[in-house]
Amino acid sequence: MRACPPSSAHSPACLDSYWRLENNHHGKWRCTSATMVFNWARICAAAALVLATAGASQKPHIIFILGDDVGWANTQLHCGVNISRSDFSSSTNCSDVLTPNLLTLQQQGVHLLRHYGYKYCSPSRSSYMSGRYPLHVNEINPTYEQGGGVTRNYTMLPAKLKSQGYATHHVGKWHLGMSSLQRVPTGRGFDSSIGYLLGAEDHYTQRVVQGSHIGVDLWNNSSPAYGKNGTYGDLLYRQAALDIIVKHDPNLPLYLNLALQVDHDPQQAPQSYINRYPNIYSARATFNAMSSVIDDTVGDVVQALKSTGLWDNAIVVFVADNGGASGVNSKNGNNFPLRGGKHTDFEGGVRSTAVVSGGLIPSEARGTTRDQYMHICDWYATLTTLAGASPEDHVPGLPDVDGLNQWSMLTNYSSPSLRNEVPLSSGLSGEHVGDAGLIVGRYKLVVGDQEKGIGFWTGPLYPNGTANQPGPAYMCKQGCVFDLVEDPTEHHDLSSDLPNIKNQLQQRLAELVRTAYQTGKDGPARCQNPVDVMQANHGFWGPFCVE
Repeated sequence: MRACPPSSAHSPACLDSYWRLENNHHGKWRCTSATMVFNWARICAAAALVLATAGASQKPHIIFILGDDVGWANTQLHCGVNISRSDFSSSTNCSDVLTPNLLTLQQQGVHLLRHYGYKYCSPSRSSYMSGRYPLHVNEINPTYEQGGGVTRNYTMLPAKLKSQGYATHHVGKWHLGMSSLQRVPTGRGFDSSIGYLLGAEDHYTQRVVQGSHIGVDLWNNSSPAYGKNGTYGDLLYRQAALDIIVKHDPNLPLYLNLALQVDHDPQQAPQSYINRYPNIYSARATFNAMSSVIDDTVGDVVQALKSTGLWDNAIVVFVADNGGASGVNSKNGNNFPLRGGKHTDFEGGVRSTAVVSGGLIPSEARGTTRDQYMHICDWYATLTTLAGASPEDHVPGLPDVDGLNQWSMLTNYSSPSLRNEVPLSSGLSGEHVGDAGLIVGRYKLVVGDQEKGIGFWTGPLYPNGTANQPGPAYMCKQGCVFDLVEDPTEHHDLSSDLPNIKNQLQQRLAELVRTAYQTGKDGPARCQNPVDVMQANHGFWGPFCVE
């Protein structure tokens, strides 16, 4: 059996060679990536059928890849991008992480330099899936409790797309509610799902500890994923995504939501990936390896789309849910040169890595950047409109969709963003009551102690063995004001110099807070003890309520 050279396993040349081998000699050439083997024969065999029916699907295929806790400097995307007019420039200081497939995706698409999400996991995902600001849907990371995530009163994105004839598939992290079967992915509009229901777990065993109890969090459609745990999770999810692409009926539009666990803690990566980073600080080598898992996954997905003929009518999005965890969890995420990280409203926590690519991007837009505001909730309106559905989702008594259709801005360099305001957090709920943030125009308001003062800056090569010291100097208890045009790294608090601006921002934040809505239990349900259900499921966590 012939194997692709490691340096070219993801290149068109390698795949072209395979096509010749398959067509001429009926061979079985497999390309190996890390510890998983991806059988490109299946992809190439499917390509003939897809090419024969090209053009049958007029609605665009939508591939949305969501990275977890990917810091601003945890890929190569921002190396060479000067975002600052003042203190720091990332154009001259780059990390040592290697992500060539993301760079290629960027060169074939549009790089979004002012894409915003919430400061941690579930609220960002809730915003993307519901089209609402986090303060209008969810600012809490749900655990084993009734309800949580996105209220069942809202129509999630997959249900919208399914109504337009899409085949809808979820792979990877969910974290949007799991207390009943109506709240897991297949209950919210996905035809299929394989992944974990909560926010984090051991990458290899898929085990989660709740109190004194340990169980596996891995769910397949409507039942535990028996026999599938025990593999590095994101390699499992990569293979699942490739299988979906290969088996997809080209006569149907495809929506694939691939939500990876990396770069979320625990800090674990296959040794073959860690070996790519010799002779550097061990914690950074492991974190870089996790980013390389993301990068290889992106490369394989893009290659599969191109080989099956789906790429030309596809939009492929890579987005991080929030910034890197530089001061919480493993504390190894790197957001250089931005300030702060996950769990803060500083730019390092909420300004997320984002690229949109695919054959649907006009040739003149490829390889360009956008330095205009986009919020993660905007994908709801953008993608539903592209699919031919209305982005409206009116529910009496609840906030309407906040997202804006940004397709014109994404594909036309001269088109402005429809967004001038970016509400970040309300300060009402979540894990840090009192911490809030708002952007209007060029100015930004940050309020609160920001996770007990972790609004510090890291260097380009972080972690490196030094320790950051959180403290009052990194807080904004009385409210800080920053000019994001002149000072995107948030070194200079202008609250004393611009009292009128500060007052206007505070008043607007107060107006938004009065409209806040937090998903709760959504009505009555018959619930069991989650531990009892886990034990009945032979050690697998799962839904424990009947609604």
